[in-house]
Amino acid sequence: MRVVREAARLAETAADTATRRAARATSGGQSAAEAAMHASHAHALDAARYAKLAVEDHAAGELRPLPNYARSAIASCRLAEIAAGVPDTTAPLTAALEAYKSPQELLEEAERRSRFELEYEKQQQTETGMDALNRAKRYRDVGTAEQVIPMLGWSRQMVRVIQHAADGRLWVDSSGTARLINRTGAPGRVVAAARVRLLRQAGYLSSGSDREADTFLLPSLGAQRVLYLAGLHPDGIHPDDRAAHAARFKAALRDRRGKQAARNTAARLPQLDRWAMRHADDLPVSLAQQQEARAWSSCSSTGR
Repeated sequence: MRVVREAARLAETAADTATRRAARATSGGQSAAEAAMHASHAHALDAARYAKLAVEDHAAGELRPLPNYARSAIASCRLAEIAAGVPDTTAPLTAALEAYKSPQELLEEAERRSRFELEYEKQQQTETGMDALNRAKRYRDVGTAEQVIPMLGWSRQMVRVIQHAADGRLWVDSSGTARLINRTGAPGRVVAAARVRLLRQAGYLSSGSDREADTFLLPSLGAQRVLYLAGLHPDGIHPDDRAAHAARFKAALRDRRGKQAARNTAARLPQLDRWAMRHADDLPVSLAQQQEARAWSSCSSTGR
């Protein structure tokens, strides 16, 4: 009885955690957080139902079903924790329950658990295109993006400039004007000078050579990090340069600076700190990318 009650309690705790996360979620992650909350609560209700049945049967002297109720409550608790994204707390309950199991029961339980874990992992890989390790890395990076991106005061147009630079399309001509390389490989449309200057002054763009003209502009490591994080949290990017500047000015005022100091601060783009750059060299990799890397490695080995 202690095991089944504790499983119901832990499941309820996981569901409560999912509810708090849904309440704090930003608009970009709201739907996913609410889906996790509903799934966790559904499993928590299942765990509570098994606990209620166990109490009723125990009061009636029906003891044989109690281990099954306990196992079901533990399984529901684990599902509630998975949905809520919290650590597994059911191990002690499982250990306590297994102390009462026969060797045959232990074997059957291990087989059921193995099948469940395989099916769950298969489902998650189908939905996300990633294995468990890389899903965890992406979840980590989404959390970083939700904290970092709104603080930068970037516009969508700035992000596009960095993307063009990353694609090798941002060219500075002999007059010092930034242009996009068109499909024919020739310099084409002019890129807003003020926007490029802002990005260059902050160190997010630099020339690909020792020349300041007739050269490509390339994104810095910090710019590549912003580009990646912005893709994970696009709601933190402002619709245009004016809105981005206003956000930087407002943030500077919140730091209790005078208006002139706030204007000076807003005229520059902030740098990424060490915390924002952490894990920049440990990005999640999809299953397709892993397969492509293996194929490339195999071809290279064969070529040698």
